[in-house]
Amino acid sequence: MSVDLEQFVWECPDAGYAWRDASDAERREKGRFLTEAAPGEGDRILQYAPLHQYPLLYKTFAQTEPVEERFRQFADKYGHLGIDVFLSDAGPLRSGEPFKLWVHHHRRIKAIADLLDAIQNRDATALRGWIEVRINDALYNRDDETERQFAVIAADRAGGLTLRAWLMLWAAEAKSTDGRVLRYAKGWAQKVINDALTGQGRNEPSLVTARVLLNHERNDLSLHIVPRTLLGAMWLQCARVLTVNPNFRQCNDCLEWFELSPDARRKNTKYCSARCRVAAYRKRSKISASKKQ
Repeated sequence: MSVDLEQFVWECPDAGYAWRDASDAERREKGRFLTEAAPGEGDRILQYAPLHQYPLLYKTFAQTEPVEERFRQFADKYGHLGIDVFLSDAGPLRSGEPFKLWVHHHRRIKAIADLLDAIQNRDATALRGWIEVRINDALYNRDDETERQFAVIAADRAGGLTLRAWLMLWAAEAKSTDGRVLRYAKGWAQKVINDALTGQGRNEPSLVTARVLLNHERNDLSLHIVPRTLLGAMWLQCARVLTVNPNFRQCNDCLEWFELSPDARRKNTKYCSARCRVAAYRKRSKISASKKQ
């Protein structure tokens, strides 16, 4: 089964988004909600393939400051997360995304983004800051500004109680202590990503689905894993980074991340597109011209 991110299409209203209070008192106590800035039948809706254009969107989201204004700017450019709830209003029901849920999902994405960065860079020092490898178990322990995250990654307890025995065996086969902690990190990332995609343990809906789509490379129908929402797409990107380990670079002009592919771009390229390359050239030329005056 292949993962087809390019056929995933998301919508973003041209008018953008705004934070608002729910009119219903009970919901208002739960905080503010992100809604369309100017909802209405006549509003223009932009459709685009975000994961084709932004293959490292989860990292962009992780680097977003978790405040209302920055979240709104993210939504204006990439769309809402797809975690809508119904809001009661004077008229028909409208949907919105709670700020508290944005913060919750941002915290989870940031944690896995940091972990994937360390795994890709084989940064055992950073990984040891979160993962403790002991004789009979491995633990994940991370403190951020608002929450402590703690879990048992794998364990071999007395009395035959074994948690994720395959991971303990795989880690034990590593040729070095650095390799061992790296394998435990991969095993933990696997669990976090799988739990997020399936909603397991959190009473949340699955973020992905299986669909039969046209495969343009084969010019025939094939089975694909497709995200249901933008949030699901970002978690699917995390899964791809963990398993495929692609190389990315940040564009020197627009600062968006793009994938380095031997088939598509030279590894020394600095720009995500010809448009950004030209824009950067014009900026340099303008600066050069101003210095000569």
